[in-house]
Amino acid sequence: MRPILKIILLLFLFTSGKAQQRKNYFPCWSFHQKNADIHGISIGIGSTLNNFKNTNTNGIRLELIGAGIVVPLIPYSPITETDSSEYRYPVSEKINGINISLSGTVCDGVVNGLSIGTVGNIIYKVNGVSVIGFLNFVHVSNGIQFAFISTSNNKINGLQIGAFNESNHTKGLQLGIVNRSKDLRGIQFGVWNKNGRRSLPIVNWQFKKNKKKRSQTHSGLRNRT
Repeated sequence: MRPILKIILLLFLFTSGKAQQRKNYFPCWSFHQKNADIHGISIGIGSTLNNFKNTNTNGIRLELIGAGIVVPLIPYSPITETDSSEYRYPVSEKINGINISLSGTVCDGVVNGLSIGTVGNIIYKVNGVSVIGFLNFVHVSNGIQFAFISTSNNKINGLQIGAFNESNHTKGLQLGIVNRSKDLRGIQFGVWNKNGRRSLPIVNWQFKKNKKKRSQTHSGLRNRT
């Protein structure tokens, strides 16, 4: 009886592995394909949050029309002060190279390289450069985050540039008209700058942790404006 059970278990594991087996595509395929490794160019129309695809693009990801076009309609920043290790959704896509979206990308994804768009972004993590026309929301940014109007993140290690910049945890520089960071390790340059230590015009700084205990450990950022 035991050998039969072992055989059944092995067959189950084998078929389950086949069901989840990843497929490679070259030189072009759709990034809507699940469990796919695309080498070259991945193409699609829009993506959303909480839509697990487990897809990797090694090259260029081209999004013809992205959900970023509706980002300016959201009433407040989607960025929360949740630690990156506790992010509530698994990473849906990984882009190693360049992510280009006509209107902007909205996905639980990681970009290792360059991400560009015209209207709005909501991306989990960018290791490199993120450039958007109006509103740029990145949960974790390692590198440069830019938008003409507003940028927001939970954590940034690098440079944040926009008219209005907001971050929970900043290591680096903020450049804009209004800069706000709850926990800063760096310098702010702008008309008005606020961090955990003080509020000052033109130049502000913070290099040490606040001695005062924070009353909340999990909260969202305030409204963009």
